[in-house]
Amino acid sequence: EDELLKYVREVIGENKKQVEEYFEGKEYVANYFIGKIMIKTNKQANPKVALSLIKQELERMRKWMNIEPIMRVK
Repeated sequence: EDELLKYVREVIGENKKQVEEYFEGKEYVANYFIGKIMIKTNKQANPKVALSLIKQELERMRKWMNIEPIMRVK
């Protein structure tokens, strides 16, 4: 899991535009990150674990950057 977290951080760091989109409320962008992680790991990563780590890392970043979550109106 530590190795997967390394890939998660790497992919997030390489895709600033998608990070901004995620913070704008487009949570489906997390799937884009899963695709990038699957490429980097030659499809060896568990997508569910990767998604969990991606969301944890992005939420950690959100708190660190003091960005308010956007509430979606349905």
